[in-house]
Amino acid sequence: MSERRIQSVDRALQLLEALRLTAQPLSLKELCALTGINPATAHLLLRTMAAHHCVEQDPDSREYELGLAIVEGGQRAGRRRALPTLLGPHARRTHDASGENVFVRVASEGRVYSLFELESTQQ
Repeated sequence: MSERRIQSVDRALQLLEALRLTAQPLSLKELCALTGINPATAHLLLRTMAAHHCVEQDPDSREYELGLAIVEGGQRAGRRRALPTLLGPHARRTHDASGENVFVRVASEGRVYSLFELESTQQ
């Protein structure tokens, strides 16, 4: 039995996944190259997701990045997990001692998810 999907939802999630994996703003052209989605379709999906704060577009560069709704949802999900609670103090000590970036990530079903990140204090 084949898995049934809604094509437009699947495509929107592909765009979000591309933004999550690159961890940097991307142009429409870059998103289309990464996902294989037609530019007109991608543009409409991104506009819809922007209206729901799932993506944001920089008005100057026109590049897209994950929106506050996605970021906030990710932070909430991360707080509900046991690993951030268990590993957080160790990661903070490492960050405080080194001043370097510290990432706490977990692999699940062939994907890597960032539970939290501490930014470098060095320039």
